[in-house]
Parts: sequence; C-alpha cells; structure tokens
Amino acid sequence: MQMSQAEVTDLLHKLAQEIMENNEKQLKEFFNKLMQNQEKNNKELIEVVGETISKRLDKFEITIKKELENVIERNGKLLDKISDTIGKIKDYERLLQLNTLNQKQDINIDNNLMEKIIGISKETGTFIKENELLRIESDILKEKLQSNINKTSYTEKEIDDLADTLNKLFPKKDSQV
Repeated sequence: MQMSQAEVTDLLHKLAQEIMENNEKQLKEFFNKLMQNQEKNNKELIEVVGETISKRLDKFEITIKKELENVIERNGKLLDKISDTIGKIKDYERLLQLNTLNQKQDINIDNNLMEKIIGISKETGTFIKENELLRIESDILKEKLQSNINKTSYTEKEIDDLADTLNKLFPKKDSQV
C-alpha cells in the first residue's frame, strides 16, 4: 500500500500535531508540578527564615534585657555615689558652719578673758607680768581647745572620708594632667 505524497504529508501533519499537543500537555504538567514544588519550597523557606528570625529576635531581646539591667545597675550605683557625695558636701557645709560659729565663739571667749584680765589689773592697780600673760593666754587656748573638742562630734574616719571626697571633687591643679 502506497500512499500519496499528500496523504503522507497529511499523516505527518497529524502526527506532528499529536506530538505537539502531547508535548504541550506534558510541559503544562511539568510546569504545574514545578510551580507546586516552588510554592512548597517557598513556604518551607519562609518557615525556616521565620524561625531563624524569631530565634535571633529572642536572643537579641535577652541581650537587650541584660544590657538594660546592667545600665540600670550602673545608674543605681552612680545615683548612690551622687547621693553619698551630696551627703558629704552637706556634712562639709555643716562643718564650715560649725567652724564659723566656733570662730565667733572663740572671739567671744577671747573678749571675755581679756575683760577679766583688764578687770583684774584695774582692781589690783598693777600691771600684769609677762609670765602671768603667758599663763592667761595658755588658759585661753585651753578653753578654746576644750570648746572645739566639745562641739566637734565627727570621728577621724568621717573627717578623712570628707577630705577624700573634697579632694575628688576639687582636685589640686598640680595633680591634673
């Protein structure tokens, strides 16, 4: 059986048409599967990326909390130091006020003793001898010392602490670089 060239061409044309339709169908199926796999992979990738981001955010949150705790602790210590320094400055101011009061009282004590000396010399009508003046001055100094001792209620440690604080607050110009 021989076929004419037109029949062969027609048959080849039908065969080519079938092959093209079959190829097109297979390509559509292939691309559909490819798209499904890609969507599946994208979902998995999104989940993995989401989990990774979540873990990193958790770690970052923990780190931030620790840093905040450290900052709060440092600020607390700084506030304590500032409070201590303010307290020491107030103590220093009180000490200065006491010294001012002591100086005024010392002047009053000196004046009172001088009045006594003048009164004694007027009563006796004599001049006071030099060693008598030294004895009187010694008494004046003893009274001043006793007055200062009675008025001062600071321990040696408190005075040393105050001196250290003042040195830190007002350093000498020679020690600054």
